[in-house]
Amino acid sequence: MNATDDQPTVGTRFCVAAAFALVAFAVCWRAQYVAHALGGDHLMIWRAAHIVLDGGDPYKLMWPMELPALHTAFNYPLPAIGMGLPFVWLRQQDAAIAFATCSAALLGFVLTKNDLSRVPMILSVPFWFTAQLAQTSAVILAFALVREAGALTAMKPNIGLALFAWRPTWRTVILGGGFVAGTIIISPEWLPQWLHLTQISPTHHAPVRSVIGALPLLAIARWRRPEARLLIAMTLIPHGLYFYDELPLWLVAQTQTESMLLGGFSWVGWLGWLVASDGRLGQAAPWIIASLYLPCLVMILRRPNEGETPELITRIVERFR
Repeated sequence: MNATDDQPTVGTRFCVAAAFALVAFAVCWRAQYVAHALGGDHLMIWRAAHIVLDGGDPYKLMWPMELPALHTAFNYPLPAIGMGLPFVWLRQQDAAIAFATCSAALLGFVLTKNDLSRVPMILSVPFWFTAQLAQTSAVILAFALVREAGALTAMKPNIGLALFAWRPTWRTVILGGGFVAGTIIISPEWLPQWLHLTQISPTHHAPVRSVIGALPLLAIARWRRPEARLLIAMTLIPHGLYFYDELPLWLVAQTQTESMLLGGFSWVGWLGWLVASDGRLGQAAPWIIASLYLPCLVMILRRPNEGETPELITRIVERFR
């Protein structure tokens, strides 16, 4: 099957996917077997999947394990264990590597469906941090890029909501709502338990709460553009302000130059944060906003307020007229 003149061939897309997977594998393998990460952030999902399969409650951490982060709360909604089930048979380090590698491969393939403009993401801090920590940002972004899989972004609803603002569809509302409702029917108690944990989480904050965090809201002037809605939602919704959850911001970039600039700014922000605060997690937000959110704002404001208004938004507006 041949692509059009403006689209990459399937072979090219597979090559990009392989490159994404190779980088993610190398970064995550080093984190697991050189830096002894012992499962990274994927440990939380891997452990929860084991607990559920054993008939336990991951929000109560009833399953005894001699592992680091034993008492770390399961901050994901119950559907998120679906991301851990394919790798639950592996030891935690290997599960993290397999998850990071497969997520990166999928992202690399779906990201290049129309063009190669966002491929420089592979050299950015958010991509490397996502791989190093075996975080879920890559696979959630990949799900959002496939219309048929958009409902699966409910497995990480904070980033999922931001991506929904980028491309809102009734399909995502209906299937995502059904997905969550099904798990509530199976286990009604998980929702209030999870909501309580989200309210007391010390690591999830909305960028708007920082000193310069409100500036990206100026993107409201370009609200018709999907990338503007994404930036606004990312600014308002609490998430992990530690570079990895910023991966969806690459949807703002429309050319390889913009993607490379965003990647370069991410390294400036990371180095500035590392030098200024000695890598303290609580001090990362201003550097992330300055190096990623503000460049995205500049890119958006340079574009006209043009774009096809999503059907979902159109119908909602019409009902209030």
